[in-house]
Amino acid sequence: MPALISNGFDEAVQFYLSDDFVINAEEDGKVIDINPDVGFVVVQYKSGKTRAISTKPEIVRNSANAFYLANELQIVPTRVGQTFKKDEVLAYHPKYFKYSKMNGLRYAIGPLTKMAIMSSYNTYEDSGICTEKLAEQMKTSVVYQEQGRFRRTNNIVSMVKVGDEVGIGDPLIKYEVTNEDDELAKFLSKLSEESAALLEEETKDEVRAKHAGKVIDIKVYTLLPPEDLSPSLGKIVQDYFNQGNAKREYLNQYDASSSTMKAGYLLKDSTEPIQNKYNDIKGIKGIDVLIEIYIEHEDVAGVGDKIALYGPNKQIISQVIPKGYEGYSEFRPDEEISCITSPGTLARRMTSSIIPIASAMKIMVELKRKIRDIIKYK
Repeated sequence: MPALISNGFDEAVQFYLSDDFVINAEEDGKVIDINPDVGFVVVQYKSGKTRAISTKPEIVRNSANAFYLANELQIVPTRVGQTFKKDEVLAYHPKYFKYSKMNGLRYAIGPLTKMAIMSSYNTYEDSGICTEKLAEQMKTSVVYQEQGRFRRTNNIVSMVKVGDEVGIGDPLIKYEVTNEDDELAKFLSKLSEESAALLEEETKDEVRAKHAGKVIDIKVYTLLPPEDLSPSLGKIVQDYFNQGNAKREYLNQYDASSSTMKAGYLLKDSTEPIQNKYNDIKGIKGIDVLIEIYIEHEDVAGVGDKIALYGPNKQIISQVIPKGYEGYSEFRPDEEISCITSPGTLARRMTSSIIPIASAMKIMVELKRKIRDIIKYK
């Protein structure tokens, strides 16, 4: 949620971020089309310029780590013909911002929680304690990429779809390893029925999930046209090409240029075979088709994870207090103390302003509760 007390940065930050997190109106304008099937909302500015905003998850790589993030923007104007003014927010990332018609867009700094500033057995150096409730509130979603590498003769038996839930070890893709010149079929014809069935089973393989979660995207790359692949593999490639072509054809209505950037949206889906002098796919040689499956996994905060208390007051979680064992204060003993941090940490980081800010927030919370108790709603 947004902070109760702020210097205004949470309202200004939207103008300093990339389109991955927030899209602001460049001019006055209106919504001219909404297409949920292709996944776009198109707006037109008063100058005639158009802007396409994707309504589906966009996978972006976390440059510092070996995982990805899924950015899915929440669209503010929700109907065709709706108008907006310059600098109004058109779309925002709901995991980082909160929007209301009264307060506009504000950066959501984190959950509002009760904390204690005190030294304890597990608050040495930069460590601190949190409860299971806070650990759950601090959970985040990370996306992992799983790859399937195939030759053109491989037959795909089954493959997961976007939206499927998978567990660790579950098969993502089941496929058969076949021989291009049909030598395997000739060999099988000379074996007994039992031996042939056993050998056929040995030629099957699977791509298994290394992470549990939800399949949120699938990308396909090929060196060969779909008609030169096995029927099952060619269908998967063609379906992906059709998805990319549908986006391009839709955006051509608003931007007829030959560029891959159309109406402010970068077309990234492949629509034809890759052609390069190295004859590889993303640096991988010896394959004809590469299928990337992206799995979104929820990661709950735990021991060893880093959290930040309002400002640059970072601390490592040293212990997660299980449910039923949380600390509490004499005032409102029915409420848990969700976080404990050392006063020495505030002093070392020169963030002592957190103490008066936290105190003022406490006053605001209790004042609202008192007003709510006094006013009787009919």
